[in-house]
Amino acid sequence: MKLDFSLPCITPQMTDAVVHSLLVAEGQQLAVGHALMELTVDLSAVFVHDCPPISYYRVASRETVWLRNLSITQGDKAVVGQLLARFTTTPDEPANGDSARQLRVTIAGVMRQESQLW
Repeated sequence: MKLDFSLPCITPQMTDAVVHSLLVAEGQQLAVGHALMELTVDLSAVFVHDCPPISYYRVASRETVWLRNLSITQGDKAVVGQLLARFTTTPDEPANGDSARQLRVTIAGVMRQESQLW
């Protein structure tokens, strides 16, 4: 079965995100709980805060799948709804054609330690 991963709307004010890091390579098998990527969401245009309005999120697979195609690279900006990756449930299944559904993922906010101390 073919599965897609498109950038979800993580917060209501979010319109896009930057791929901070990719944690897998094409052809790699992902087990349940395997991290796929980390995203950076900048909400500085929407909110005024005392703290930096940049949030980091880690995306992990909730299914055992094979990554067949990445549509983005580290550092790319993606808009909500944009296709980021294509997966299959078996390693030898063709990745072309329509997907059956979206990949089931878990998205968690992560704390990043900044190199500069205030």
